[in-house]
Amino acid sequence: MDSVLFWAFLTFTLISPSVEVSIDLLGLAFGFPIRREKIDSLTNPVQVKSWDDNYLILADDKRVRLPGITRLPLKSAILTEAIKRGVEVTSDGRVYGLIRVWHWCGNDPVTFQLARVDLSEVLFFFGQGEPQLIAGYDSPVCKLTGAIRIGKWGLDAGQFHAFEECRKEIHLPMGPPESKM
Repeated sequence: MDSVLFWAFLTFTLISPSVEVSIDLLGLAFGFPIRREKIDSLTNPVQVKSWDDNYLILADDKRVRLPGITRLPLKSAILTEAIKRGVEVTSDGRVYGLIRVWHWCGNDPVTFQLARVDLSEVLFFFGQGEPQLIAGYDSPVCKLTGAIRIGKWGLDAGQFHAFEECRKEIHLPMGPPESKM
């Protein structure tokens, strides 16, 4: 049996474009899921002390406005999750945070995920605060139905997937080219 696994692995490795895909296919072929983590990161993250209805208040007391958001929510579980690991403020003024995504299904190959997200887009998609209209977000794909499902384990994977689908629908890039998403 060991020789069968070896030759199957070698065959998948030579055929597939990457070893990661080969291992996934091999795992599926033999009935064992390959579990992995997806972890994005922030460049030069800065901690957030709090926020008011207009600004994020950073640890150094700088105030940062989120582009496209005219008023921040006074309470928001999704914003709290996105800023608790700090934020990245880019040179063009975009503000990114990390959201933990809860992959609750035991058949899901992802065991842990931290996703880099644009805070303005997250607030807009989840209907938090008072956003300005972002082109494309009037698409039916970009309508969240039901309550936000977020808890101590993070944002529900299905809702994060809906957010990603919305981004694809309106052709927004998923973070910088070096992002692992």
